[in-house]
Amino acid sequence: VRNAGWYVTTCLWPAFGPAGLVLALAGMGLAAARNRFFAFALAPFVAGYFVVISTQALIWDRWSVPLLPILSVAAAVAAVAVYRGIRRITSSFTPLAAGVGALLVAAPLVATTVARANERVHDTRRASTAWLRAHVPPGSRVLAEYLALDLLNRGWKMQFPVGDGGCVDVDSNVNAHIDYAKINRWRGKRPIIDLGTMNAATLPACIADYAVLVDYDRYLAEADRFRYTQEISNYRRLIASGTIVTTIRPEAGVQGGPIVRVVKLTGAPR
Repeated sequence: VRNAGWYVTTCLWPAFGPAGLVLALAGMGLAAARNRFFAFALAPFVAGYFVVISTQALIWDRWSVPLLPILSVAAAVAAVAVYRGIRRITSSFTPLAAGVGALLVAAPLVATTVARANERVHDTRRASTAWLRAHVPPGSRVLAEYLALDLLNRGWKMQFPVGDGGCVDVDSNVNAHIDYAKINRWRGKRPIIDLGTMNAATLPACIADYAVLVDYDRYLAEADRFRYTQEISNYRRLIASGTIVTTIRPEAGVQGGPIVRVVKLTGAPR
């Protein structure tokens, strides 16, 4: 039920808006009553697929995408039915009035689209790179959890945490044309590569002047649902060896991405 609510509030509500979602739900019943294919193929698929994605251990907004075309058709069916019903009641409801109504329905969707476009263009990780350019001198050793081309060729000695490999030097490995077998040995069975999943025994060897953390707050946010004791311990050991000098947070409609913390390190993690 919790996952189903997440899909409705996080995926379907922003995709359709309040009026559009009401039309989509009403249209599902109306289309099923009118069309056998919709009743015996599309409607059961929508219901069954929604149940399937809601009962998984993981939730992912992209899993809602297959629902969108069918729900859009259903919303259109309901909208046409509303228009025809009003026309039967009064002849003063003109196509122009229907167009205005359609714009009112679409307005929240346009606002959501613009807000998300702004968030994609202005990312917290890109903002952290701008902060590094302004405050970190060339020659500094920078440990970063995210891979981005804008971090390269800045005069910094870049490091990246990779499982059992510890903090590896980025430039030397990229220039050496590192193969997948070596990366797989470092990675092991870890689904995610970051400081939290790195072998804790290799942490003291991560000698850097600055660390850019993008996954720390993600672990903290779900610590009550998952056992992230070791992952959070890795981050706290690193942070304890320095000072958080800036925190860059996402802002709805303005800036997207994870919470980024830049730590100025004064010693090796212990």
